[in-house]
Amino acid sequence: VSTQSTGRRREEERKREEDKRRREQERLRELERVQKEEEERERKAREEEEERVREQNQRNHRISTNGDAFEVKAVYSFKTNDANELPFKKGSLLTVTEVIDENWYFGTFGSRSGIFPTSYVTPLNPPPPSQIIEEVARDDTFNRSGEESEDSTNYQDCELFVAQYNYQPKNTDELELLRGDLIEVIERCDDGWFVGTSQRTEQFGTFPGNYVKLHAEQPGDV
Repeated sequence: VSTQSTGRRREEERKREEDKRRREQERLRELERVQKEEEERERKAREEEEERVREQNQRNHRISTNGDAFEVKAVYSFKTNDANELPFKKGSLLTVTEVIDENWYFGTFGSRSGIFPTSYVTPLNPPPPSQIIEEVARDDTFNRSGEESEDSTNYQDCELFVAQYNYQPKNTDELELLRGDLIEVIERCDDGWFVGTSQRTEQFGTFPGNYVKLHAEQPGDV
């Protein structure tokens, strides 16, 4: 009898231990399920927030390129954790759809979109002049007939620039550019246009400043 009682006690203890382990495993599985559900909720919340930010970016006030999107190539890698910004690696090709200001573009890279610094990329093709024209009175600094207004504060000594792209004038006061032309610039206007004289044609006029870059040698350099 004693042996049978001892056997029953051991069997009961074994069952209790098994029940205990089973309950612990169920508790752990439940905790794991709750944790996964929480992670999934957080993931969805992040995606919704990123989508909200993208939509907000599209509604923000930016200078439109009037549908003339253009491609740029990354000359540096751009790393960021900001949901508003678009990270990329050096050599990546991006599409600029809008220009925020002279320092920031808005564009796409693959399936992503966001803002990124203009200094990190270079245009593959000449950007449309319309992107740098703001709705400001150009007469405030230059009346496009060659006369400088009295309150202009942008007049500078002559600077030498070299044309990076061809540009065909759209108005009679604009200057034709051919790639490689040297231009003596006397003024950089607030709206992104420059005023100067072409050494090739000796014509004087205005032209988009993003079609040229500063020449390595400047007037007066020894």
